[in-house]
Amino acid sequence: MKRFAFILLILACAACKPSGTACSDPEFFRQLTESGFLHSPLPLDRAHSAEAEGLAKPILAEEPLPIRAEDWSFRGPGSLRVADTAVYMAHPSLTGS
Repeated sequence: MKRFAFILLILACAACKPSGTACSDPEFFRQLTESGFLHSPLPLDRAHSAEAEGLAKPILAEEPLPIRAEDWSFRGPGSLRVADTAVYMAHPSLTGS
């Protein structure tokens, strides 16, 4: 829907001669601004984000994952590699099916 609105704005403004604003038609520009349909991006409020909430929670228990090759398996397109301190998985972004 946002792409459609953006394309519609481009087409509408392409018919107008560009001046200091988005269009030279002040009535169209006023109506578009008052509609609130298009606006500048809102600032991010990281205080109420899922990441902030997760970081604020206490850790009740901590247990490391075993990094032994026999504890991990993988099926499907891609590959799995187990190193000393990490597990790496490579997966294609397009499988073709």
